[in-house]
Amino acid sequence: MSEFNTPVSCEQVSPSRIAPADAVKNGVAYLLAGLGVFGIVEGAQLIVGFVWGVGFAALWAVGFFTGDVEAVFDASLVYALALAQLLTLTVTMPWWWCRIRPRSFSSARDRRLPRGGASFMRVAGIILLGVAMQMIISYILSLVLPMFPSLEQGYDEMMNDGATSELSAISLLVVAVGAPISEEIACRGLMLEFSLRVVCPEWHDAWRERTCRHRARLPLGDASAMRVPPARFWIANLIQAALFGILHMNLVQGIYAGAMGLVFGWVFWRSGKMRYNIGLHLVLNFSSYFVGGIDTVLGLLGPIVELAAFMAMLVLGTVLFWLGTKEGQGPSKVLPL
Repeated sequence: MSEFNTPVSCEQVSPSRIAPADAVKNGVAYLLAGLGVFGIVEGAQLIVGFVWGVGFAALWAVGFFTGDVEAVFDASLVYALALAQLLTLTVTMPWWWCRIRPRSFSSARDRRLPRGGASFMRVAGIILLGVAMQMIISYILSLVLPMFPSLEQGYDEMMNDGATSELSAISLLVVAVGAPISEEIACRGLMLEFSLRVVCPEWHDAWRERTCRHRARLPLGDASAMRVPPARFWIANLIQAALFGILHMNLVQGIYAGAMGLVFGWVFWRSGKMRYNIGLHLVLNFSSYFVGGIDTVLGLLGPIVELAAFMAMLVLGTVLFWLGTKEGQGPSKVLPL
């Protein structure tokens, strides 16, 4: 009987002893795998950007475009971003869904969450978290960036390039749909998983077993078999968050993207379900179009009250999501951090 058809019980899986040299080898291999995902995302943007630039220049030379060349090119970049996201998804989605997800640490937490009031709390928490994070970051940037004029000028130019800053069907598709899906699968689906394998090499046999059982279409058994100590999770989460920040290739955006990456990682680990990450990312990005309107309304209460309101939304959103995924609220449990 082949190894894929040998019935083994995941309930009996336990961490295996691993030699220090093997642990280092395992860590290096999966750290390189995480960097490989980073390269895929960045490579897709560079390749599409280069091809788009060459194609645009050729079309401009034959008179296909008219007007201010810089403005027209900047406006067209949103389509290049869409193609880069599609290219990234073409590579990362099958990789994550078919090969990594079935044996992943996150799939060991992917269970039926309680419905009813708990489901409402999760959705409400995601909405509050997304809006609060967007507004708090915008508020902090408005206070800090004026202290660094050169950084502020570069950041303002990047954010006001016209490609994604103006609300339109294509920019909405790229900012609120394409970015959440492609970035969450790459960073939380793949990078976080590889980071967890770097810090938890003792579960090597367990995820190999889950692969065998998945291929043989056998039950995976106890979904909580692979346990990760909270300290190790946060180390892995910090690694993927740092890579997520670097992906944005901009100092200012990279700093707050890294901070948001920590929250995204916690949400994914807490629920074990990618849809909540995509939802949070969607709300955060979509609300960026309404920062000015929200600030105008709440700004009437004064800056201190406004910031306090955003912080209250952040705390309430965190508490609601935590309660909505709390252990013991239904027949299936989610391990707390």
